[in-house]
Formats: sequence, structure tokens, C-alpha cells
Amino acid sequence: MIIHSFTLDFPALKIAELSDVSRPAINQLLLKLRIRVAQVCDASSPFSGEVKVDESYFGARRVRGKKGRGAEACDPGLGSPRSIIHADGWRGYNGLVDMGYKKHFRVHHGENEFARGNFHINGIESFWSYAKRRLAKFNGVPR
Repeated sequence: MIIHSFTLDFPALKIAELSDVSRPAINQLLLKLRIRVAQVCDASSPFSGEVKVDESYFGARRVRGKKGRGAEACDPGLGSPRSIIHADGWRGYNGLVDMGYKKHFRVHHGENEFARGNFHINGIESFWSYAKRRLAKFNGVPR
């Protein structure tokens, strides 16, 4: 019941009410679950072989036409291991080859290119969209 509620993203208070377990006990259990999930993820890291990267900005909502890199008070997020990198055409990736990333392939959205062969970055772009919606539920995260 508790783990099922955790997977459904219920807040600790709601899980405590549903399970009739104290909130401090639920908080401790959820912390242990999150730590174990992180350990399993680290052990089976997807950051090897071919990796798709994309940047995203987290912060204030858009103000009169400004979004992404043009918005105020937004923090960039980027995933990028030393591997074969697939990315979009953002100029911020220009220095990756100079930093030791020998293979860096791009899809140029600005030129109406959304895939190159079997390669596209739609999945990682969808992930950032999901992450923003997910974090909004919790009013974001501290810097």
C-alpha cells in the first residue's frame, strides 16, 4: 500500500492517512526508497554508448514572449557524459568536441530537420517536458 502510493506520487501526508502510519515514519521510509532507487539507477547508468542530450530551463513562467534561454530567473539543466553524443543545434554544444567528446552529432531543428537517419532527440525533449510538469506539482526544487 505504501509503495503503491509512493509510485502514484502521493504526498507523505496522504500516504500516512491512507496507511495509518505516522508521517515521520512515512518520511523515513520514502527517503530510504528514494536512496535505494538512486543506487539502482547509478548501478545501471544509461550514460554509456550513445547518449542523447538536450538543455532545458527551469524557473519562472514565460513573460511576454520570452522563454527558454531568454527568460529571467531560469536555470539550465544538461545531461552529458563522455560518450557518443547526439544533440540539437544549440550553439552551447559547440565546445563539446574541444572538451574531449570525439563524436558529437546534431539534428538542426532550425533548418526543419527533426531526425537524421535513426537518430532523433524527441525522447529527451519529452523527458524535460515531463520533468517540468512533475516538478511543478511540488512547486519546483531549491536551487
